[in-house]
Formats: sequence, structure tokens, C-alpha cells
Amino acid sequence: TRLINDAMSFIKNNYMKNNLFIVSGTEDLELKWLCKSLGIKKYFNEICGSPELKDVLVKNIINKYALLKSNTVLIGDSINDYDAARQNKIFFYGYNNSQLDQKKYNYISRLKKIIIS
Repeated sequence: TRLINDAMSFIKNNYMKNNLFIVSGTEDLELKWLCKSLGIKKYFNEICGSPELKDVLVKNIINKYALLKSNTVLIGDSINDYDAARQNKIFFYGYNNSQLDQKKYNYISRLKKIIIS
């Protein structure tokens, strides 16, 4: 419950002033259906899932929305997320995975610790 509350609080406090996206290894149509069913689709500019690889999905979003890499952050819970961020030369925060709780993964335990201007 803490994790869900933390994530939803972050999303609701930031979606109006920042571009938010979901990039997941979950199958694309299933992911979109799930987000719509949960009533969270409205918070995201785009929701993307597999079979496309995460690094390609991230690259496509950066290009499609003309995002500045220096202002783009990927928050993820897997090494694949870290790799996608690294391959696209964007900043990464590790979240919700104790294996990422290492210095090089910029691990955060709460999303509210992220300051977005």
C-alpha cells in the first residue's frame, strides 16, 4: 500500500506540469487496458509496452516528444530500466528493488524525494 500511495501521490502532483510516460515489459495492449481500467491513463502522455524493447521505446518517446535528454529521467525497478536509461543517455533513479539499492543506480526509497522543477 505504501508503494502505491507513494507512486500515485507523485503522479498526481506532477502530471500537470511534466510529461509522464509508462514504458514497460508488459505486453502493450494489456498494459494500456490495465491503465485504462485503473483510471490512470489520463496521467500519462503515452503508455508503451512490449514486444518492443525498453531502450527502443524510450528512444522513440524522446524523439517523438522532442525531449531534452538533460531534462529526462527514467524511474525504474529493474536493471533493464537502468540499461534503457544508460543507452539513451538519460538520468536514472532506481526504485522499489533492493538489488538496485547501490550507489551507481541512484536508488530512492520514496518518489517524493525527487524534486522536479
